[in-house]
Amino acid sequence: MNLKECISLIVDENNQKLISNLITSIEEKQRNLIGDLIKFINSNISEIFEYDNFDLHKETLNLIKKYQNGIKESIFEFLIKKRRAYFLYNFNDFSGIFKENIELLKKLIYNDKPLSLDDSAMTVQIINICSLISNYQGKKYGTLSNSVINDIYQKYRISVKDSVDEKNKLLGLIDIGKGLLVFFKNKKDSRANEIIKINKKLDKNISNYVLNNGMEFKQTISLEKPLKDWISTTSPIIRMLRLTHYSDENRTVKSKLSIEDVPNSLMDIVGSNISTDDYYTLTRQHVIEFTAITNSALFIGILEKKEYYTTYFNDFFNLLSMVTKNLNFNSDILEEGKMLIQDISILIANVIEKKSSQSILQKTLNYNVEMLCSALIESLLREQYRIKNEQIMYINYSNVTLGALLNPDINNNGPFSKDQLLTLAFFLINSGENKDIGYNYRNRLAHLFNVYKNSLSLDKVCLLMYLLTDILNTIYVGFLKNGNSAGN
Repeated sequence: MNLKECISLIVDENNQKLISNLITSIEEKQRNLIGDLIKFINSNISEIFEYDNFDLHKETLNLIKKYQNGIKESIFEFLIKKRRAYFLYNFNDFSGIFKENIELLKKLIYNDKPLSLDDSAMTVQIINICSLISNYQGKKYGTLSNSVINDIYQKYRISVKDSVDEKNKLLGLIDIGKGLLVFFKNKKDSRANEIIKINKKLDKNISNYVLNNGMEFKQTISLEKPLKDWISTTSPIIRMLRLTHYSDENRTVKSKLSIEDVPNSLMDIVGSNISTDDYYTLTRQHVIEFTAITNSALFIGILEKKEYYTTYFNDFFNLLSMVTKNLNFNSDILEEGKMLIQDISILIANVIEKKSSQSILQKTLNYNVEMLCSALIESLLREQYRIKNEQIMYINYSNVTLGALLNPDINNNGPFSKDQLLTLAFFLINSGENKDIGYNYRNRLAHLFNVYKNSLSLDKVCLLMYLLTDILNTIYVGFLKNGNSAGN
C-alpha cells in the first residue's frame, strides 16, 4: 500500500496498472479486516495464548485495546485470569469497559480470591484504581472502592505487626502505606493520621533490621575529571573505547567487563539468601555490580551536558556505521541506532534538562531507551555470530536466542571472552547453573515483568547504554585484531 505514492515512478505502464489494481484490491480487503480480526480473537483467544510468543500476545492485546467494544465479555474474563497485571497497569485504557461492567471490575481486583498484599506494586495499583472508581457515577462504585480499601487497610495493619524482622515485607509495606496515605488524604479520611503513625513505626523496624543484620554502604563517584579527560581525547575511536575498555600491561585492549580471576572471600563462606554457584560466587557478583555501576555512572554525566552527549551520539553512530559496513552486518542495525539516539534525545529534552518530576513520562521514556538498547544488543550479538559462523556451519536462527549468544560454549568463535559473556549474561538474562542468578533485564523489559518500580530509571538507562557500548567496542576491537583496517 505504501507503493501507491510511487506508481508514477514505475517504468512500464502495464506494471503501473498491475500494482495499482493490486493496491485497490488490498484496500478493499483492509476495510473488512478489522471485523475479521475481532471475530477471530473472540473465537480463538485460548489458542492464541497457548503459543509461547510474546510478540503475538502483545499485538493481540493491542488490538483488543483498540477495538475493545467488539470484544466479548468472556474474552475479558479469560484475559484477566491470564494477564491480570496487564489490565491493572493499563486500567485507564479499559476504563470504559469496567465502567459498564462492575462484575468484571470485581474479577480484576479480586482475581476470584481474597486480596493479598504479597505483591506491593500490584496492591498500590489497586489502591490507585479504587481512587479512580470512587469518582465514577453510581453508588455501587463508591461502595466497591470503600470495601476494597477497607480490606487492604485491615490487612496492612496486621501485616505491619507480623513483619518486624522481614526486610522485603517491610519495604513492600512502606509502599502500600504511602498509597493508602495518598488515598486517605485525598478523601480527607481520618485514617490518614494512623497511617502516618504506622509508617513511622515501619521506618523504625527497618532501622532495627539494619542494625541487627547489616546495611548497604554507598559511595559518591566524582565524574568531573573522568569526563574532562574523556572529552579531551581527540580520536573518536579512542573516545569510544575509553568508555568500556582498557589496555593491560601487554598493551592488549580488553573489556572492563571481562572480569577474570576473582578469589573467594569470607562472604563466600558465610551463608546468604542471594543465589550463587561455583562461578557466580557472592564475591564475583559484587565485583560485577561494582564494575558496571562505576563505569555506567560516566554515562549519567554524559547525558547531562550537551557537549558530551552530542559527542557521544556522533561517535556511537559513526562506529556503528563503520562496523555495519565493514563486517556486512544487517543495515537495519543502523536504523535501530538512529531510533535509539532519537529516543535518548527525547529523554534528555523532556526529563533530564527540564528536571521533570512527571513519573509516568520518565518511566515511559526510560522504558523506550532501555528496550531499544536491549534490542540493539541482541542485534549486534546475532550479526557478529552470523558473520563468524555462517561460512563454516549451518545456523538454525530459531535457536540463536540471546541466551545462546551469551553462552561461552556456543558463542566461542568471536571477540568476546568467556568472562565478558557471562558478565553480560548476569545483567541481561537469567544466569547460573539453575537460571536463578542475575537481573534478567532484557526479558523483564520485554514481558513488562516487575519493571515499573525498580528498573525504569536513569541509572538503568545508563547501565544498558554502557553494556551496548561495550559490545559495539568489543566487536570493533575484534575486527581490528583480525588484521582489518577501518580507517579514521
